[in-house]
Amino acid sequence: MCRADEHRTLVLFDQGGNPIQKISAVLIAFSVFPEDQRSREQLLAVYNLENSAFWSDPEHYTESELVAALLTWSKNRTGQRFAAALTMLAYQILFHKTSENVSLYRAAKAVESAMRSARAQEERPLKQLRFQGQEIVAEGIRVPSGRREIERAYQSHQSVAHILAADFLSTNALLPMRAFERTYEMDAFLLNTICGFERVMLERQPDAFVNPWLICPALPHSIADYGAAQFDGGFIDFLKDHIS
Repeated sequence: MCRADEHRTLVLFDQGGNPIQKISAVLIAFSVFPEDQRSREQLLAVYNLENSAFWSDPEHYTESELVAALLTWSKNRTGQRFAAALTMLAYQILFHKTSENVSLYRAAKAVESAMRSARAQEERPLKQLRFQGQEIVAEGIRVPSGRREIERAYQSHQSVAHILAADFLSTNALLPMRAFERTYEMDAFLLNTICGFERVMLERQPDAFVNPWLICPALPHSIADYGAAQFDGGFIDFLKDHIS
């Protein structure tokens, strides 16, 4: 089981530089339950069972009833996580535009502007890819579009907002696949993207990044070889257009 030290550094690797557990699964658990260790452990136990079921017969794999229910529960909260991710991305864009401190109000206002503009074209412009049997289905996600709602979403996910933002950005750069199929190289790509956001927030706006789950301090140096997601494309460019 992965562990977190007293500084809230998420330790994903052993002393030999080997993953303690499936990295993407651990990051999902922390993204969904950032402050609930027992729920994280339960989710990872379910993941391990489903991982075994998937690899025993990938072509005919179907989710258990419990997993289907958990995915529905999670989907109903995805909009909050998306709002937190977009706010973190707005911070990063604003940091490139100004050397001054960036308030949560300003970051959330940028997300509000982008979401309202996007919703004028489509009710649910942001999609989440989900497997139904062997088919991939894009489902529209209701993301908060009011500034205060966006601020609350960010504040409730503040400790993992860098993880959510990196996942949002990295997902656009990877082919859709189940978590079971994610490779070490893909996980390393995601970790590097997380670290980029983490370092910038700690340097530029630590008061808007309170008590985060840190990733960078416990990563092996070899992770840097796998690159990080580019900060462009898709909704990122749309968000940039709404930040002055």
